[in-house]
Amino acid sequence: MVRDLPISHYRKTWLRVNRRQFKCSTCGKPFSEDFECVGVRRVYTDRYAEEVVADLIHSDTANVARQHGLSEDIVWSMVEYVSAKKSVLM
Repeated sequence: MVRDLPISHYRKTWLRVNRRQFKCSTCGKPFSEDFECVGVRRVYTDRYAEEVVADLIHSDTANVARQHGLSEDIVWSMVEYVSAKKSVLM
């Protein structure tokens, strides 16, 4: 389950994502497929993280966290994730 942008800016939206599992042919260790729209070990989509970070332009961390029903730590982890992703693209 990953969190995505809310529907009509009111209803929280969760996407049920079925990740296929594979085993490494060399070592036998299992791994899941990656999705472009969801970062590794993230429970939210990239576009949701970008929306939360964009909300920080007009407000502070505590209010954005309260508005989205998140903790301030998660909001800051989104900031770090989005900034790291943007710096890789540049």
